[in-house]
Amino acid sequence: MRLLSAIGVGCVYCGGAPREPITLAARRHGRDPGAFLRVCQALDDGWPPDELIDAAKAKKPKEG
Repeated sequence: MRLLSAIGVGCVYCGGAPREPITLAARRHGRDPGAFLRVCQALDDGWPPDELIDAAKAKKPKEG
C-alpha cells in the first residue's frame, strides 16, 4: 500500500483488491502498465529507485 501511495494511486480499487491485476490499476489511472510492473518487481530488492517511481507516476498521453 505504501508503494501505491508513493506512485499516486492509493485508492480503494487499487490498494486492496488482490484479485485485480496491477496492470488494470495502471490503466484505470492512465499510467503505463509496464512501469507499474517494474516498480512492483523492484520491491524484491527493497524500496524501488526514484527513477522507477517517477516512471510509474507519469501519466500516459490520451489516445484517440
